[in-house]
Amino acid sequence: MSKITKKQKKLQELLADFQQPASGRDALTKLQEVSKEVAKFNETVECHMRLGIEVKHAEQQIRSTVVLPAGLGKEVRVCVIAKGPKVTEAKDAGAELVFLPIYYQEASLILAQANKAGFTPKWFGCDGMDGILTVEGFDTSLAEGLVLMTPFDANASDEATQSFVTKFKEKMNGLVPNQFAADGYDVIYALYNAMNAAGITGTESASDICTALEAQFATMTVDGLTGSGMHWDENGMISKAPAAVVIENGVYVPMA
Repeated sequence: MSKITKKQKKLQELLADFQQPASGRDALTKLQEVSKEVAKFNETVECHMRLGIEVKHAEQQIRSTVVLPAGLGKEVRVCVIAKGPKVTEAKDAGAELVFLPIYYQEASLILAQANKAGFTPKWFGCDGMDGILTVEGFDTSLAEGLVLMTPFDANASDEATQSFVTKFKEKMNGLVPNQFAADGYDVIYALYNAMNAAGITGTESASDICTALEAQFATMTVDGLTGSGMHWDENGMISKAPAAVVIENGVYVPMA
């Protein structure tokens, strides 16, 4: 027979005079008394109710949430996904994190607007945010701490990126390429490689070329400026590892 622990003995003593079944109020009162004596942390209470229903029938399933009078006992943090005038509403709501699912040009205006309003949440953007540090007239210090998704960093030290950036700037009068330029570069070379592998000469019909390219993209992988081992599924959707950076001191810093 297993040995009874001190905690189990204490529970037996505390419940010795407790009459069961009991009302909900009496049960909760006793539960609080017992919890204070045997637990050194906030315990979780699990409640089971027999409702006499058949949950296999959709119309009899019950899904609901009840917030107790004292709330959840945790500090509420607000996250807002919005743009434009909604930024003011986000500030008034006390938002700590704001997601901007937009391109960098519009995002630069929102950051400037938020700065004037004294609104300084944590900003998070998608891959359309790359390029915000090059917007003419934009105070790049407003993007400090901004987290964004981007598969390309013009300041990366690898040979392929530096070669691309140098040649791009030469052709574009010093303009620094962003993710979209790198995406375009990868697309052209992916098509070039696929056409070579398929033996396309340009004499085929447009329909035949598309069919041949579909077959190639279903099996090929590409190492480019915006990712390594990039490949496509049967529906033409690309798959590559996501990459996130945070802007610190005006440059992209990769996030682990």
